[in-house]
Amino acid sequence: MTSIEGSDGGVEAIPQNVDGKEPVRHHFDWDDIPPSEAVCRAIGVALNSHPTDIGPLYETADLEAMDGLLLSADGDIELSFTHEGLLVVVRGTGEIVVDPIEN
Repeated sequence: MTSIEGSDGGVEAIPQNVDGKEPVRHHFDWDDIPPSEAVCRAIGVALNSHPTDIGPLYETADLEAMDGLLLSADGDIELSFTHEGLLVVVRGTGEIVVDPIEN
């Protein structure tokens, strides 16, 4: 599994070993970045592309509901959905796991 850590919650640099075949795990601080933006960044890393180059996230997830639920939860919540062949799991603790779906 590829782990991407950053103190600022950003994922601007895409590691060379991200190949789109292994899960990408990242932890964000919801005080620094909204969950919907963090998910977009994590998916971009998993696809080895810039977040603006991925398909619109609003087509597969209600971004306002995601932000509202995760920002108001005490950390004991988990949301999951699929996007562009990826299983995306977002936890109230700030953890995001993006895992390619096996064909």
